[in-house]
Amino acid sequence: MFAVVAEDVAYLKVDDSNRDDFVGAGSAPFEPYPDKIKTTIRTYFEIPADVLEDPAELAQWAQRSWLVAKKHNSKPQLS
Repeated sequence: MFAVVAEDVAYLKVDDSNRDDFVGAGSAPFEPYPDKIKTTIRTYFEIPADVLEDPAELAQWAQRSWLVAKKHNSKPQLS
């Protein structure tokens, strides 16, 4: 899973390879229960509004997040 949509807000998967892009754009981490328990999931950050408005840029950010998800979800192959 490389993206999440919750309460009409879209988030992309992050790690050390792309987190600074989100933080630099003023993005916030995913908080699944903002009115209840203060839980923050720092592996998903909100997609910046200007990125959402530019399909080509959104595709680039989504591609990087897909690669992050693929890297972290890969299972060792049996030999």
